[in-house]
Parts: sequence; C-alpha cells; structure tokens
Amino acid sequence: AVITEALKLIGDRTACAIIFLAHEPKPTSDGNERDDIASIRGAARIGDDCRYILRLVAHKSGLHKLVFAKVSHGARPTPIWLAQCKETGVFEVAEAPEAVKNKNVEKVREALREAGRNGLTVDGIREVTKLSRSTVLDHLKALGAVSNGAKKHPKYRLPPEPSESASSDSGSLFD
Repeated sequence: AVITEALKLIGDRTACAIIFLAHEPKPTSDGNERDDIASIRGAARIGDDCRYILRLVAHKSGLHKLVFAKVSHGARPTPIWLAQCKETGVFEVAEAPEAVKNKNVEKVREALREAGRNGLTVDGIREVTKLSRSTVLDHLKALGAVSNGAKKHPKYRLPPEPSESASSDSGSLFD
C-alpha cells in the first residue's frame, strides 16, 4: 500500500503515467486460465490501486492478446491481438484468430460456390484457397459440405439451399 500510494502521488504531481510491470503467477492446478484481475501476482491492493490493468495473454494460436482487465475511466477497449516476430521479439498488431478462421471458411465456401454442382476435391480446394489439408477438412465440416461418396478423391459441394431441394429438378447429387 505504501508503494502504490507513493507511485500514485508521483504520477499525480508530475502528470505522468506510472507503469508497474508484474509477471503472471504459476498456472492453476486444474489448468484453467485465471480471471484477468486474479492474475495479478502479489497483494490484492495492487489491483485495487491501479487505474488501468493490461494483461498480455499467450494464445494457443501462437498469438498474444492484450486484454484491458481494468479501466477506471471510460469503456474497456476490445482486446488487441499481437504477433511476435521470432527474430526481433517485436510485436505487431494481428487479426484475431476467429476473424482469420471466418475469412478462411469464406474462401472454402467461395471455392465450392464457383465449382457448382461438379464440386471439388480437397486438393482442388487447397489449390484455390492455399489452405492446409486439415484446415480445409475442418471448414468443409463447418460448412456442412456434402461428398459424392467416392472412396478415392471424393468431391465436395455446398449443401443444397432449401429452395433447391424443393425444386422439381431434384436430380441426384453430382450428376
């Protein structure tokens, strides 16, 4: 309390921000991530006295997420995603993993839409989208794409729209 009060006084008198850095505590025994405020190591008073708390959280994608855990004045900004350069260690702003995933799903959807009733093999989709095999397979599942059932090199297409299935020209899948 003495230290945080002194830092607040210095900050107020000099009109400067005082940045206090702390490292995360050890992981929880059950492997769950800690609450942003609970992640502060040391006395609870540190979190109480701070006006802003920012937390840099590693993500399984390899990115880092800058979280605004506490904002005393104003609305809490959305997290900022960062990619760290392996050579220099410098962070750059990056797209959120969910946004990248959504864009990639749309790439697969567009490739299948372009292929129409003929469909595309996984390799064909990979060639068009430049995505990995596992990513393409995940996105085909997410899109509910249907296969022609071929054992070797099956072709996929988008599921028929409700209006298509009700049409009088309800031919077999992959004529």
